[in-house]
Amino acid sequence: MKKILIPSHIQIEVFRGCNAKCTMCPLNYTKNELIVKKDRMSNEKFKKIINKFSSYISQIKYVSLWELGEPLLDKGLFWKIKYLKKHNFKNIAIATNADLLDEKKQIGLLEAGIDTIICSIDGIDKKTHESIRINTNFERVVKNVQSCTEKRNEGNYKTRFLIRMIRQKLNYRQWPEYVKYWERYIDRTKKDDIIAFDVHNWGGSRVEGKDIDYSIPCLDINERMIIDFDGEVTLCCGENPIGKKIKLGNVLFEDPITIFNNEIFRHYREMNMRGLRGDLDLCKKCNIPDQRRKRILTTAPSPKFAT
Repeated sequence: MKKILIPSHIQIEVFRGCNAKCTMCPLNYTKNELIVKKDRMSNEKFKKIINKFSSYISQIKYVSLWELGEPLLDKGLFWKIKYLKKHNFKNIAIATNADLLDEKKQIGLLEAGIDTIICSIDGIDKKTHESIRINTNFERVVKNVQSCTEKRNEGNYKTRFLIRMIRQKLNYRQWPEYVKYWERYIDRTKKDDIIAFDVHNWGGSRVEGKDIDYSIPCLDINERMIIDFDGEVTLCCGENPIGKKIKLGNVLFEDPITIFNNEIFRHYREMNMRGLRGDLDLCKKCNIPDQRRKRILTTAPSPKFAT
């Protein structure tokens, strides 16, 4: 009898599209003349999807509300967080470039009960950050994050902050100074952290991976279920978002656990666990597992977090 897997991490794309044009993001290039259009998951669709997971809530450890885009562009974001909290889902997180994290959104997130806010800041100075996260304003981003942490502290909210650098050629040497600067604004007693994740290649869709260690399995495929704004299930975070995708199913019309245990998922899991992901077209150029292994958390020991 085949073992039924339940995802411990659900990642739902509440908004496809972004106010920024980050140099490493696949939203900002086209392939085969495809164009990525902005779109959002309606509250009604979100509710329908979440209700399908209610029977498995004890096994779901994380819920992330982003995939390819800026979640603060979703006008229903606060409602979605409150709906999850009302139904006892744990560890609800967003990742944001923080450019839109104004006072209204700060209060909205904190009062909705968001558990984790991952703030992507990719430099210690204006030139570096804005060269990577194009269309954002460095001063505004820093001010927004500092203000939000202050509101969290003043209101004694339980939200934790992860200040994250996507390390790459432009900012790599800034990491020590970056940690020193942001240490002043986080609270270790609330499990805040400063983290680094070396830039990956989006499954080889940006650049081909070099020196990939295929013996490192992709654990996400066993643990994480990624759902696009339209309900379509994505095999992994590295699957080309604007190219031809593997058809897995749509959770709006099918049982999500059945999809998560279909033959395609099982095949990719088996190949990964056998150290054969180099034989899979989708995986052979992907360096995400390698980069995840190298990520840095400045707390020791550090709480596990979802990215």
